Amino acid sequence: MDTRHRTASVYLCARFGAAWRMGVVAHSRLGGEMAPGGHVKPGESPAQTALRECFKETGYRARLLPPIGLPLPADYPHPVSGQVADSSNAGPWWVVIMPATADSRHADQHLHVDHIHVAVIDRPYGPRTSSEHPFRWITADDLAGLDTPADTRILGRVSVRHRAGRRRRPAAPSTAGRDAAPRAAAPP
Repeated sequence: MDTRHRTASVYLCARFGAAWRMGVVAHSRLGGEMAPGGHVKPGESPAQTALRECFKETGYRARLLPPIGLPLPADYPHPVSGQVADSSNAGPWWVVIMPATADSRHADQHLHVDHIHVAVIDRPYGPRTSSEHPFRWITADDLAGLDTPADTRILGRVSVRHRAGRRRRPAAPSTAGRDAAPRAAAPP
């Protein structure tokens, strides 16, 4: 299984009131619901692929978020590719190696070197074009019961929680003998 294809996927987040949600597509060929993504075309960057596949599979135009240097969670099932994630504003958050079944590009099992991006849909209530796959928004709590691969649940949880601002710095400790007002949390 030496054949490797460059792919890109995108974990979509959108704010609905005070709550953040993740967008998933129902993929008929692969089964279950997952983050949009696909193969990198010749002359295309992984960021361009992520945006193209997002629009094609969901009907939404996404805004890629710059990588913030988070390591992959310890329970993530696929190895890091050995490539360094691009630190540019359009770079992937992670680059991993994933086994792939036969598809229209390769008749046998092969590997995907997946460039994983996180993106925001700024106007999830706004109009969108028709999409290649059924699409819906889910909460972080919905991920546990979702018919999806483990990697989608794990990175979906990370991306939604990041956007929800759960990675805030703790409040400053009060000093002995004085009352100190806690610092305001950083905005999401």
